[in-house]
Amino acid sequence: MTSLVLVVLGLILAFAGRRYVWILIAATGFLLAFWLVGLILPGNSLAVLLLALAAGIAAAFLLRGISRIILWIAGFILVGTAAIALGERFGMSPWSSQWVLTFLAGGVLGLVLATFARGVGIMVITALGGAAMVMMGLPDLGLPIAGAVSNAVGPVVAVAGFIVQYATRKS
Repeated sequence: MTSLVLVVLGLILAFAGRRYVWILIAATGFLLAFWLVGLILPGNSLAVLLLALAAGIAAAFLLRGISRIILWIAGFILVGTAAIALGERFGMSPWSSQWVLTFLAGGVLGLVLATFARGVGIMVITALGGAAMVMMGLPDLGLPIAGAVSNAVGPVVAVAGFIVQYATRKS
């Protein structure tokens, strides 16, 4: 169930995140809580799902007051997550020093995108963050996807999501 929620939220974020910035913020809160609660309560997927959903809803409500700071945090977390999700597909060990440095480098890129490339930056952040969520949830769904096809899903979702968002933007 948790994996399905990750994939669905990831697809929505990747393809419609620019239009609905509150989804970007809610997904960031969800993803952060998903990680933290998963570390504290491993194996209790219902508790992880409920607490992550609550955090996502709370984050969306916080958007109204402090949107610029929230966008910086969202950019950092979502692009950092995309970087490590891709790295893990190619053999990077979770929580290793290489993993942490990859997350931080991706996070800094997300900060830069959120700060200097506001419109296009939000499209890139949401496409990458949504693709990362899809890549995190897909393996647990039990779909018969393996090897190179499995590794290509994230980049394909990211590129397709960006193209759809860019094509549907208002000039």
